[in-house]
Amino acid sequence: ANAVVKLYKKAVVDKLTLILFLNNLPLTGFADTDSVNLTVTPETTGVTHGQTIFVPIYLDRTLAYKGIGTTVSYDPALLKPIREQSQTADPNITISQPLTVNGKTVVRVSSFPGREIPALDVTKPLALLAFQTLEPGQDSPLEVTEAYLYGSQLEQLTVTKPQQPLLLN
Repeated sequence: ANAVVKLYKKAVVDKLTLILFLNNLPLTGFADTDSVNLTVTPETTGVTHGQTIFVPIYLDRTLAYKGIGTTVSYDPALLKPIREQSQTADPNITISQPLTVNGKTVVRVSSFPGREIPALDVTKPLALLAFQTLEPGQDSPLEVTEAYLYGSQLEQLTVTKPQQPLLLN
């Protein structure tokens, strides 16, 4: 009897997989197809005192989102955010004033959850953060401390973010 039940369950799963495949639907629960890589790549090395540096944040998948958020920490003794020169890929995405979260100074790039953000061009940054350097000759660490994305059905997507702080030098 157990062999018959196992065979029946396998046939149902195979049929469901085939139906999803034929209808071009994601195999939710069978494979993680909703993962996104987030990269932060400072455009400048050899930073000098008073220089403006730009830090682009990219996503590697073109999807329509209904919620985006990432938090970037920095050392306020070495860097000062310049909101007027910072940009986002969509008017529904905002860049916060500097905040203190868990003892770290951060800038948040986010959207209001549930608000539609059209598919973004992966060749352009989600956000371009601008900072002014305050102290010459020192490494200025930047770290992505949080990242989240919500898909078109408000499902939370898996986000892979940089694991090590980035150093601007």
